[in-house]
Amino acid sequence: WVALVGLIAGLVGILFNHFMEWTRRFFAWTRLKPIYLVPLIFMLTVVVGLFSPELLGGGHHLVEHMVVGPISVGMLVFWLIGKLVFTSISYNSGVQGGIFLPVLVLGAISGLLVYHISGLEPVYMVNFILLGMSAVMTAVVRAPIMSIVLVMEMTGSFTHLIMLSFASIIAFIVGEITRTEPI
Repeated sequence: WVALVGLIAGLVGILFNHFMEWTRRFFAWTRLKPIYLVPLIFMLTVVVGLFSPELLGGGHHLVEHMVVGPISVGMLVFWLIGKLVFTSISYNSGVQGGIFLPVLVLGAISGLLVYHISGLEPVYMVNFILLGMSAVMTAVVRAPIMSIVLVMEMTGSFTHLIMLSFASIIAFIVGEITRTEPI
């Protein structure tokens, strides 16, 4: 299951990198000045906030929501696509915001999707979330050691070191095989 998390998370990471590059090129192509672009992004944010407020912000609340309650696979896929698209648009438009926490959220969602496929007991759910976080971060920035240490710092435990390393190495290899440029 760890290998599958690494593979899926690696694919999500390269998809994120490709979409980031595509939206960057799109905004450069439009040549919209910030005075016009910022209000457009604001209006998009209002619409997204009305229909799916979980997609706004970094996503810490979204991860907490995933851990507490049962989430359907359909909702996870929606959040994955929505977070990927909205983060790319927001970041590349030049408005405030970053990609660090949203990338971790994409990883949490990826890990939880694999957990749903696995059919394992609920006690393992958080492990899948942590593996996904480390693996997507690795695929996006190609810094496996940083990704592993970051997740270990967040948990305050070395318990997951070997499995985080395994998932991150697979995600790293996926990124390298596809020749996707890291962010």
